[in-house]
Amino acid sequence: MRTWRRAGVLALLLAGAVVLPAPARAQTGETGGIGGTGISPETGGIGGTGIDAGTGGIGGTGIARPGVAVTGYGPIQAFGSVFVNGREYAISGQTLVTIDGAPATVSALRVGEIADVRGVITTARGGYAREISIVHPIIGPVRDIALNGASATVLGQRVVALAGQMPFAGIAAGAMVAVSALPRPTGDWVAQRVSVLPPGRHFQLAAVVSALAPGRLTVAGTSMAAPASLMAGLATGERVLVSGSMGPDGLRADTALPAPVTLGKPGGVVEVGGYFRTDGPGRLVSADGLVASGAPAGLRLSGQTMVEVQGELTAADSISIDLIDTEMFDAEDWTGLTPGGTGEAAVATPQPAAEAPENVQKPDADAQPGVQKPDAADVNRAPETTPEHTVPEVEAPEIEAPDIEAPEVESPSKD
Repeated sequence: MRTWRRAGVLALLLAGAVVLPAPARAQTGETGGIGGTGISPETGGIGGTGIDAGTGGIGGTGIARPGVAVTGYGPIQAFGSVFVNGREYAISGQTLVTIDGAPATVSALRVGEIADVRGVITTARGGYAREISIVHPIIGPVRDIALNGASATVLGQRVVALAGQMPFAGIAAGAMVAVSALPRPTGDWVAQRVSVLPPGRHFQLAAVVSALAPGRLTVAGTSMAAPASLMAGLATGERVLVSGSMGPDGLRADTALPAPVTLGKPGGVVEVGGYFRTDGPGRLVSADGLVASGAPAGLRLSGQTMVEVQGELTAADSISIDLIDTEMFDAEDWTGLTPGGTGEAAVATPQPAAEAPENVQKPDADAQPGVQKPDAADVNRAPETTPEHTVPEVEAPEIEAPDIEAPEVESPSKD
């Protein structure tokens, strides 16, 4: 696990903004959704994340400031409690839950959904959740499914999958889906989860305004009709949550609300998983407009693979970095994968992460001395001889029956 750390207060960076509407209380005893990664009972860590819960944090560090408020943002990794960015948040009947602005319960949450958790630290990697908010950034019909289900277009947004995942496989073109994804600076989205919805005409998109024109609003390159009153006060480069309806004439926005990144008050602790790129000396930015300062000079991030950033808020959208973990999450880079020219899904190998340190090389099994890959035929060949198994002879012990003499019983005399 590769971490970059500087002296200071440990905290984590949020990669996107979520508005917390009227919440609902979770029911005690609910365990949440199922699927995706899970807890490894052997190690106590979270499968596939590289976290060893037994070490007390990420790379053996972790935040150990009991009683301090913390904001965690990233994919839900597991349940039992709720795990986000390797921190286990206990839940109770007082935990407030919303999904797309509607009251919900913990049992409605699913692994892979992008969660905004507001809670309190109890141990180095533990805490309890006061609020959990889920917002699906893309809801709409799926089109152009490719790469055997690893890529698709939803509301004009290119959505790619984590390496090795095929979330669109088996989904029919035109089906309504809710995409739990994080944006990358390249303009595409990396899906953590895709859920099929009942047929409908409602759409939702949480992204940055790319253009404003009379009667037209363009968000992340997706154009839609919008009345002037709806666009009043909006500006290009601003992140919005827009929802509306779909009809024969295309998309029509019914609401468009500013949705800037809001992580809490200055001085608060934050933990975030997201796609960040280097934007100047010591400065990182996310596709959602978050700014993190204090990154090590030798760190170069392209924004193509997910990292975890911990830090302290200096403003609602600005973080002073304390730790960056570049290997917490599984590698997922489908950049460059395109559908085959015949319309069939192309099969390609994921590209290497652009920000991998130059001085770190993956071991080459073929180059290791004394290590030879077995021939496939040898692996499947039955052994020429079957080892003999000799059953040891066990002699039964001789047991002699003891001689038992019946005692003589004298009858009592009448005298």
